[in-house]
Amino acid sequence: MTLNNFEFILLILLATIFYALNVNIVNYFLKEVDPLKIATVSLAILCLIAGIFMWQQQIFFIAKYDEGARTFVVYAILLGIVGSAFASALFYILIKRAGGLFASLLPLSPEEE
Repeated sequence: MTLNNFEFILLILLATIFYALNVNIVNYFLKEVDPLKIATVSLAILCLIAGIFMWQQQIFFIAKYDEGARTFVVYAILLGIVGSAFASALFYILIKRAGGLFASLLPLSPEEE
């Protein structure tokens, strides 16, 4: 199964729509919920999906018998959990303090030189 350019464009549009939905849902319905709790639930769901995907791709079986793969899997999991947890918590704190519009525009801001 291959994706042509039009299908890639649709994937980008779908990701943009889901990002906007996330910001608006959190801003409207979860304004009073602690941002760390939101990030914890979000990360738990993400870890569950990633675990199923890794099991389906037999990553754990490969890591069981290959020391290099085991080290890579452990570091990738640590980086994913720590990086995603930190970024998610900061993002939800930003939504709570500054509002959804500002938080959604922040990732699009150009870098200062």
